[in-house]
Amino acid sequence: MKNKISGLIHVEAKISPVVELDSEAHAAYVRVSRNKVVRTELVDDRSCIVTIDRDRRGDAVGIEFVGVDQFGIRALLRKGKITLPKKAIDRASYVPADLQPA
Repeated sequence: MKNKISGLIHVEAKISPVVELDSEAHAAYVRVSRNKVVRTELVDDRSCIVTIDRDRRGDAVGIEFVGVDQFGIRALLRKGKITLPKKAIDRASYVPADLQPA
């Protein structure tokens, strides 16, 4: 679930985060679960669009960032005012968005 701590949204990672990059679209998706998405929640749309996909229990499946120019996981999370456990951030991997299964 979403936990707001001093303006930040804390997200638990069910898997090691996978950052799917689309530099042409200036977009990235940080996948934190393999669960099915049932709803999408808008987090911010001021400097870039940030949304969180959630499963049926309300847990985060992934965070999408559109309109970004930095693609490191720390920069993305900072932009969306989202926190992940440090252990999860350290295990993040990066892949091109077009290689991910639909």
